[in-house]
Amino acid sequence: MEEFYKLLEKHIEGLNYKFQEKFSIKQLLYNDIILVLQGLSGDPQLKFWVKKNFKLIKIGDQSVVYEIKSNHPVVTHENLYTKIKECHRRVGHHGRGKTWIEVKDQYGWVPLDTIKLFISQCDICSNRKTFPKPAAGLAPVTYAINTSSAQTIKKSPYEVVFGQKPRCDIEMWQVLSDQGILNEDELPLDFIDLLNECDNATSVVEVAISSDATKSPASQVQSLQTTANLYLPTAPSPAVHISPRTKKRRRARLFSNDQVTYIDKDEATDTEDATLVTNHTQIRAEAEVSYMANIAKRQKLFNHVVHQNEYKVGDLVGLKIDKVDRTNVTPRVLPCKIISVQVASNDMDTYQLCTTTAILFSRFQVLDLLNLSKCNVRDLRDVDSTTLPTMTFIQACKAYVSAGLITPTEACNCNGKCSTKKCRCRAAKVQCGTKCHSSKTKPCSNV
Repeated sequence: MEEFYKLLEKHIEGLNYKFQEKFSIKQLLYNDIILVLQGLSGDPQLKFWVKKNFKLIKIGDQSVVYEIKSNHPVVTHENLYTKIKECHRRVGHHGRGKTWIEVKDQYGWVPLDTIKLFISQCDICSNRKTFPKPAAGLAPVTYAINTSSAQTIKKSPYEVVFGQKPRCDIEMWQVLSDQGILNEDELPLDFIDLLNECDNATSVVEVAISSDATKSPASQVQSLQTTANLYLPTAPSPAVHISPRTKKRRRARLFSNDQVTYIDKDEATDTEDATLVTNHTQIRAEAEVSYMANIAKRQKLFNHVVHQNEYKVGDLVGLKIDKVDRTNVTPRVLPCKIISVQVASNDMDTYQLCTTTAILFSRFQVLDLLNLSKCNVRDLRDVDSTTLPTMTFIQACKAYVSAGLITPTEACNCNGKCSTKKCRCRAAKVQCGTKCHSSKTKPCSNV
C-alpha cells in the first residue's frame, strides 16, 4: 500500500498544477464538498465545481457524496487502494480492462491511472508477466499442434485441411526456408522425388503392418525397422535450375496421388450430375460424426446436472425479477413455494409456484429457479395455496411488495425535471425508477 501511494503522489506531482488537487479527492476536500452541498460554506469557485460534479445522498444518518455523471459514491484518496483491491480480486486478477469496468460499475471519481498503478504493483499479475514468449521455438510447436490428432474429430488439423497426412517433418521445411524457397514452382527436383518416396514408404509400411499382424511383437518391430531404413528420406540437396516444362511434369507427379476427379470443359454438358470427389469429403463426414457424438455427450452431462438440481413439492425457490420489471423499491428476488411438478416428455420438469398472496399463472423450469431452502420464510412455508387467486408474474411481484415492509410507490409520469413535489417519487422521498416517465426527453434530476 505504501508503495502504491508513493507512486500515486509522484504521478500527481507530474500533472499540471491545475489538476493536481482534484485528481483524487482527499478527505479534507471531501468534507468541504459535503459542507458546500449542505449550503454551509465554500467560495464561489468551489461551489460551482462541486454543484456541477457532485450531489449529496442521505443514507440513514450518514451523508454520502455521489458523482453526478456516474451516479456512484465518490472514493476518497485514502480509500483508493482498498476499493481497487476489492474490485481487482472480484474479477480474478484479469487485467486492467476488467478491473476498470468493475470499478466504474461500483464507484465514482476513480481515475484510470490509479488502476494502472495498482496493477503494476500486484504480485499475482507481475508473476504472470515474467514468463518469456516462446518466439524462438514457435515453429516446431505450431507444427506439432497442426499434426496432432484432435480428440473430437479423430483427425489432425493438417488432415482436415489437406486431406492427407504430412509428407515430411518440420526439419525439411526449415531447410527449404533457409534456402529462400517460398513458391511451389521453386521446389527442387530431388525434394519432389523425396515426397513421392515418402508416400511410397507410407504405403509400404501400412502393407507391412497389415501383413505382419499375425507375427510376434519382436518380429513386427524388426520388420518396421527394416522398412524404415529402406524408405526413410535424407535431407534435400540445394535447389537446381530446371525448365518450366520439367517443373510442370514434376508437380503433376507430386500431386498424382490425390484422389480427384476432374471434369473436362467440353464434356461438362454430358456430366452435369458428376460430383467432385476428394479426400475432404470423407474427412468432413467423419468429423461431423465425431462432432455429433461430442454434442450428445455434452447434452447427457447437461441433463445430469439438471436432474441433480430437481426440486420437489414444498421446496422454497426464488425467481429473479428482471430490471425492466422492477421499480425503484421492488426487491430483486420473488420467494415462492413449489405446489406441483409436471414431468415433460423431454425430461425437463416444469414447476407450478405460489407466493404468499397468489399462484403464478406460468410454469417454470429448473434453470429459472434459485434455491432458497436455507432461507427462513415461515409465512411462505405455512401458506395454503388452495385459497389463493391466480396472477401473472408481474402482478405477483406488485402484490409481494404491497404485502411487505416496503411502501410501494406508483411510477411518476412527469414532463419536467422531477425537481418539485408535484413528482410522486420526490414527494415520497424516493428516486425515480425505470418505470417512470418513459416518454420524457428532458433529463431527470431525481436519480
